[in-house]
Parts: sequence; structure tokens; C-alpha cells
Amino acid sequence: MNRLFKIALREYLAYIRTAGFWISLCLTPVGLTLGILGPTLLARNAPPPRIAVVDLSGQGYAPDIVRALAAPPASRPAVARRGPLAVIVPSPAGPVTSAEEAGRKLRPFMIRTGGAPAPLDMAAVIHPDPVQGVAVDFWSRNLSERGVEDLVKAAVAERMTALKLAALGVKPADIAAASNAAPRVVDYAAGAGKRAGLKDRLPGFAGFGLGMLLWMMIFTGAGILLNSVIEEKSSRVLEVLLASASSGEIMGGKILGVAAVTATVLTAWFLIGGGLLASANPKLFHDILTVLVGHGLILTFIVYLVGGYLMYASLFVAIGAHCETNREAQTLLAPMMMLTTIPVIFMSQAILRPDSPAIALLSWFPPFTPFLAPARAAADPSLVGVLGTLALTALTAAASIWISGRAFRAGALSSGRGDGRSLFLRVFRPSAGG
Repeated sequence: MNRLFKIALREYLAYIRTAGFWISLCLTPVGLTLGILGPTLLARNAPPPRIAVVDLSGQGYAPDIVRALAAPPASRPAVARRGPLAVIVPSPAGPVTSAEEAGRKLRPFMIRTGGAPAPLDMAAVIHPDPVQGVAVDFWSRNLSERGVEDLVKAAVAERMTALKLAALGVKPADIAAASNAAPRVVDYAAGAGKRAGLKDRLPGFAGFGLGMLLWMMIFTGAGILLNSVIEEKSSRVLEVLLASASSGEIMGGKILGVAAVTATVLTAWFLIGGGLLASANPKLFHDILTVLVGHGLILTFIVYLVGGYLMYASLFVAIGAHCETNREAQTLLAPMMMLTTIPVIFMSQAILRPDSPAIALLSWFPPFTPFLAPARAAADPSLVGVLGTLALTALTAAASIWISGRAFRAGALSSGRGDGRSLFLRVFRPSAGG
């Protein structure tokens, strides 16, 4: 153990002394923050599009569209509620008698000429339709922006419904009351037998967060482990280490050292994020701690996290020992990363439908267990299921370490790539493999 910790300390210090480590430690949170908040900030600061409404129906749809765009419904994203979703401007086309004429006259005002901004971004031409009664020709410079078009469509549809009900003799006050009718929905947690709050939804999100944390550790640690082993093998440093320590001590020291590097980075990020969350929303911070500690999730999550990391990290070390160049390692790394990406795809479904037979079955598949089993925490799995998946994770990690240890020693002492048969003999029958 003394030699193992010395190797781990050597690996840890070798990485934290580099400038790249500190640059990554400082700049990655900034990049993630900009990636998450940047689009929202840009959308809030972007000027709303200008739209002209031409109503040729004679039924007064324009005022309803103006009200809808000036005050978007509460279901719209927060960025849309900061102000009007679009600015209504008078039609620059002048008087028109048909939808075709309106489109022909409005189109030039939505085309940018000479680098100058176009005076108009969108136009809604409402005109009679022989089939539906009313049609909307929606002209836009940016067809990817569908929010304004959806609101125009909803406003016209609501007005059409009101006109049809009024034609049937329904009073306007009754129409308004019917439009605003909605039930009061109260969520209850079946397991707790009480009203559900954010705290009842946190276990699923915590499990998803653990899966993403494990994936980040594997993704960042894989490259470090591979490059370290390949570099030391090519420079003969690995042979020198094998003369003074066993292959298990070297492999364990490398895995522990890289895990400490990754844990240092993640701890710094969590302390910063936790401090910001505690100052911005103390109640949410307290609820998260209560769920993790009070429900015993933190202990099971640690077992899944440690077991999953050891499972994959040992494989990456073994792969590095059998590679002569980084190019060769990348060809083997791609399928391994694909294997870890597949459960990440299923984790969202594990939160929404944790009792799905397919998700439950995949959570017992050892390579996916550390990802999917915690994500199913919201389903309140049985004690047998929890203990079973924990034992499966521990046994798989132990088996992976044992096999990878033999593969690591065989690769460290061999030269050249070798074929599959010779590799199998070196790993499982050392005496026969030479």
C-alpha cells in the first residue's frame, strides 16, 4: 500500500503542477456558465422582431394579435416574458385588396439591401378562406423563429372560436369565462402520502446528476490514463517501475492518482456551485442536502460512483498498456466511450419512466448499472434491487480490476501489438504465453 500511495501521489503531483490543470480548473466553469446562461442573456438583449398585421377578413383579428404579442402567455419561457415577443408596426405596404397583393408589396420590406437592416421582420396577412373560413399567410425573414407565428395562430384560433360561439347565441362574458376555465391541480407523492414538492422530485434529478458526474470522470480520466501509460511505456519508465513495484500497485496508483486529480477539480467546482446556490436559494440547497443525507442516497451513490469509476478506469489502463501510439489508443478508446454514452442516453427515460421493464433490465447490465441504477432512485426501488445492483457493481469492478491487472502486466512487459490469440494467452495463461 505504501508503494501504491507513492505512485498515486506521483501521478497527482505530476498533473496539478501543470499550467493546463489550473487553466482548466478556472476556465471550465466560466465556459459552462456562458454555455448555459449565454443564450438566455443574448435572447433577452436581442431586439424583438417587427411585425406588420394586415387584416383583410373584416372580422377584427388584428387587436387580438396585438394583445397576444404584447403580453405572451405565462407558458412562454422567461425570456419571452421580459417584454413583448414582437413589436407591431404599421404596414408599409399601404392599402391592399388581396392576400397576394399584400405579400407582393410586403416582401421587399423584409429583404436586407446594401447591408442595412430590413425595416420589417415578419408580416401576418389574414384573409378569408373558402375551406376554414379564415387563413393566415405568415411571411418571415427567419423561418426558425416559430414563437411569434404560434402566438398569431393561437390568437386567430381563439378569435374564430369566440365568433362561432357568439353566432350560436353564447354571451361574450360566458365565452371569456369558458376560455379561462382550468382545474386546480395538486400533486401528491404516493409513497409519502402527502402533497409533493420539489424535495420529492430531487432523488431522480440527483441520480441523473450522479450519472453525469460518473460520465465526466470517465471521460476526463480516460485520456489522462491512456496518455500516461503510453508515454511511460514508450519511454521505458514503466519497466523501471515494474522493477520496484508490482503491476497491481502501479495500476492502482495510477487510477487513484487520476481519480484524485478529477476529484480535486470536481470538488472545487462543487464548492463554488454550492456556495452560489446556498447564497441564491438557501431552501433549495437545504432540500438537496436533506434528500442526499436523509434518504441514505449519498452512501449508495458513492458506491455506484466508485465502482463505476474503477470498472472503466482499470479497462483504460489495460488498453493503454497494449498500445504503442496515441493513434492506436484512440481507435480503442472510441468504442469504450460509445459504451459509456449509451446509458447516458437512457438516463432521461430512467427518470421519467423508472419502472419501464427495459430500463429495469438495463440497470442490471453491469456496464450500465452505475449509471441507470441511481437514476431509478425516484421509483423507490426495493431493498433487494438496491442491494443487488450495489453488489453487482462491486463484483463487476473487482472482476474488471483483476482482468485488467493481468492485461496491464502482460502489455507492460510485451513489445509490439500482438494478435488476439497471443494477447489472450499472456493475460489468462502467462506461462503458455511466454
